[in-house]
Amino acid sequence: THLVQAGALTKAIRAVSAPQPLAPPDAVRQQAPDHFPSHAIPKSPPAALRPLPDSDRLIFQANLTAALQHAKPRTAPGIDGTRVEHLRLLRDDPEAMDMFGRVMFWMPTDDLPAEARDVLLTGRLIPLSKPDGRIRPIVIGTIWRRLAMKAVGTLWAPKVADIVRPYQFCTGRKAGAEELFWATYARLELDPQLSHTGVDMTNAFGSLDRAAIWDAVTTLLPELAPWASLILAHQQTIRWN
Repeated sequence: THLVQAGALTKAIRAVSAPQPLAPPDAVRQQAPDHFPSHAIPKSPPAALRPLPDSDRLIFQANLTAALQHAKPRTAPGIDGTRVEHLRLLRDDPEAMDMFGRVMFWMPTDDLPAEARDVLLTGRLIPLSKPDGRIRPIVIGTIWRRLAMKAVGTLWAPKVADIVRPYQFCTGRKAGAEELFWATYARLELDPQLSHTGVDMTNAFGSLDRAAIWDAVTTLLPELAPWASLILAHQQTIRWN
């Protein structure tokens, strides 16, 4: 009822139609470690903790404000319970909004205490069950982290797209994997003489080697290294109960 009252009709229909069941505890304990490598990659402190340019901070804060404005309401909260509706109250106070932007921008640097960074990076695990008995692990990060990553993505998306476009289909497109599947299906329908063995997109990004990602970022886009270090080189806590 509360979803309908909030105008979230799609979520309301999904909630009452066929909710995906949670995976049994034994399956989660057995399979979850394979989805979340416990080791962090080596990092270079001078590169990872170098102060970020103030010009980037101003653009980042503008992107953060836009991300806060356009974030979908009533999205699932992280482990701390904070929702986007709570943070939108900051827009009424320019000084509070400026401090919020600075804290988010300091996230990958030593300007933010390690204890605070650990809390912001903590995720909540929702292990869904697949028909084949495997788990679909959904990790819900804090809204602080989600907004910060949205602002970072907007800031550096054009440069990242130029670098990966020759290797990645549908770069920057929503539901790119689904588009690839239906494009392949349509091509096969046009020519009955064509055949294929399968289209495999299982956990594509999760299967990438972390060290390879780190090497590529530091070589091709070093200005993104502090944020890459935040995700790849810091041990993050994922809670499940």
